[in-house]
Amino acid sequence: MTEILRVENASKAYGEKEGRAWALRQVSAGIEEKDFVVILGPSGSGKSTLLNLLSGLERADEGAVFFAGDDLSRCNDQQLRRYRRLHTGFIFQEYHLIPNLTVRENIEIGRYLNKEGLEIDELVEELDIGSMEKRFPHELSGGQQQRVAIARALIKKPDILFCDEATGALDEGSGKQVLKIIQRLRRKYGLTVVFVTHNTSISQMANHIIMLNSGKLVKELHSLQPLDVGDIHWS
Repeated sequence: MTEILRVENASKAYGEKEGRAWALRQVSAGIEEKDFVVILGPSGSGKSTLLNLLSGLERADEGAVFFAGDDLSRCNDQQLRRYRRLHTGFIFQEYHLIPNLTVRENIEIGRYLNKEGLEIDELVEELDIGSMEKRFPHELSGGQQQRVAIARALIKKPDILFCDEATGALDEGSGKQVLKIIQRLRRKYGLTVVFVTHNTSISQMANHIIMLNSGKLVKELHSLQPLDVGDIHWS
């Protein structure tokens, strides 16, 4: 496999002077193409900070971040925006759907970011949300809203799908349904998935696990036999 992302001795701090606190300290890790990577750790361990550095939402204070061999640390703001627009998709715990737009209109917003994206009708059918296209977000359940958020993230056909606690607001049934969709679409479109969570159950379906605590990398695991969603034990 080809390595698509790498952090080298990456550190990130927030605050000023005496109030300065390190959210991430000298973390190094590599992510290969088409992997399902879970970044695991308790609240405050640095999971979302690491995701933000990998996705170009934030810059490291120390160290470097590479995408396909290119050093994102040396990119200017315009180049980082281009990286995020063309190569990354995001799914968050909060769905961030625009309330006064229909399901289809919410998805189309993502389509405008990349002219070489997926066809909206194909994705709507893949996610089984065709019957909801004319509804507004408040008319959908949490699981349905998350499916729309997935469609919006994938419509531009990103190389990497970043998920920050994407099932954190869902019950077990809806959470597993969303994970099943992500797992299926990863295989179909050859996506690399980076999934941040504190739920150890989700790590059972990963082939690469990055474990953080107090801003430091404490363990990396690789699984040759990740489980399908239906076989994981939810906790």
